[in-house]
Order: sequence, then C-alpha cells, then structure tokens
Amino acid sequence: INKNGLLGTLSTTVLLTPSVISFSISVTIQCGDAFTCITDTTMQIKCYCENLQWQFGLGTTNQQNTPASPISLPGGPKILRVGSFHTCFIISNNGYCLGNNNYGQLSINSTLNKGGSAVDFPPPISVSNVSDISAGFDHTCFLLINGSVACAGNNYGLIANVITVPAGPFVNIASYLNKTCGLVSNTI
Repeated sequence: INKNGLLGTLSTTVLLTPSVISFSISVTIQCGDAFTCITDTTMQIKCYCENLQWQFGLGTTNQQNTPASPISLPGGPKILRVGSFHTCFIISNNGYCLGNNNYGQLSINSTLNKGGSAVDFPPPISVSNVSDISAGFDHTCFLLINGSVACAGNNYGLIANVITVPAGPFVNIASYLNKTCGLVSNTI
C-alpha cells in the first residue's frame, strides 16, 4: 500500500515489486502510522507523508510526498525513534519529542502538541542521561544510561517516571501500540 505517498516514490501508486527510492543515503529509517523518517549520513532528520500532528517540526501540518526539509535541531541527533504520531530523538543524552501529545507522551508536563515551529521546539524530556527511546501509540519510554527506564503518556502521566524492576538494569526496550517490553541482562 502506498497511501498518501508513504513509500516516498513521489506518487500514491501501489507497488507490487520493490522499488528504489531516490534520496540521500539513509543511516536509519523509522515508520510511524502514516509517515516515515530517516536520518542521513550527516545525521539530519527528514520525514515524509502525513504530518497531521506537527511531528516533522516544520511549522506546518502539510503532507510531504518526499523527504521534507530537515527538522531544525539544536545539535546533531544521536538516535531517532518514532511512535504512531510523534517523533523522538536524543541530543547530548537528552530526549526530545515532537508531535502528538494527547496523553503526555512527549514528557514535557503538558498535553499540548509540539513542533509547529522552531519557537515551538519542545524542551528536553523530564529525565536526562537518555541512551535510547522507544515510542508506542500514545506513550514513550526512555532507556537511561544507568539501565533504568522512564515512561510518559497513557497510563504513565505527563512526565517520564522511572520504573523500577527487581530483575536488574535494562539493556534494551521496544514499544508497539500500547505496550513496552524490556530486555534485562540478555533475558526477556
């Protein structure tokens, strides 16, 4: 399916075979519900397709049929992750998120969407020393350098709260829709 140009081919034609998509060399690629974001070799984040919740940080909610102008960031992002309708990244061990925030999943102690302009750029999330991010439908979890996990959004609250587990520090986390799983010392 290529609804709204999700595949980045400059059209909405359904493709039955793989097709080469022409844009800068991608280092990472992440897919949300109806949008895709890439980081290129210069670590710029570019997103395309539906931008209904400001998740591209471009000051508009216009759809982008090709990778849009890079998200204007205050430094090079280390990691890019996307949820259903929000985009998150790490800069200098601080987490930042743009887009839909109806349950507080951006972890900024508010439910206002962010990303409408450079002036609307969100503050860092409520915890620091972030090593990875995992974003679901309406929540986001942040893996911290010390192996603990903090989550915000539906069922977690407006700011990320550290979740403690007796099993020991987490080494990896993964989110999908309304759940997050964690890998603790190479066991699930």
